[in-house]
Amino acid sequence: MSISAGSAQSTCRLNVTTTSLSTEGDEGRYRTNALYKEGPKADGLYHCYYEGDASNPCTHKPTKLKCNYDKYIDSHLKPFRCKDGACSKQQFSSMACVLRHEREAHGLHGHGDRPFPCRYVGCERSQLRNGFPRKYNLYDHMRRVHGWKEDEAAQEQENGSLSAANVRKNAPRKRKASASSSQSEPPARKLKSELAV
Repeated sequence: MSISAGSAQSTCRLNVTTTSLSTEGDEGRYRTNALYKEGPKADGLYHCYYEGDASNPCTHKPTKLKCNYDKYIDSHLKPFRCKDGACSKQQFSSMACVLRHEREAHGLHGHGDRPFPCRYVGCERSQLRNGFPRKYNLYDHMRRVHGWKEDEAAQEQENGSLSAANVRKNAPRKRKASASSSQSEPPARKLKSELAV
């Protein structure tokens, strides 16, 4: 069989020709190769097709799960492609790898510019390209981490930025559960116990 991985083809032991993702009409259908239609062997397990291939060493163990077998085949055929024309020939073994590539190489999926850096000097999120994608996320971070309050916005505009060193003393602290509240039942259980009586 001919296994198509983009434009390059390699010959396998079956006499069937298959194609991989090559046209826009096929977009979304990545697992078009006949190997994905293989069933379990006589022992009831799925064996990787490349198990005994010396030219393509395979360490995949036989599995009962078809989804694991499909991932084995993905690791050899790499049927997933980047949608960007400049690197559409790059092959990936999973959609997660494609998304990681698109995020890191192309700045897609909301991980591109981060135009809202933290305004507290000394905070690691105040570094260039380590800010927040949305202003809400910045304000939420400053409230939770630095104890920032809305009324400090005027002070911040006067001084330019705030110091992270003196912020912790003003930051709100989490309350510990008191002994009496930890011993009492949650409201749902109280209601159930009252109804049962």
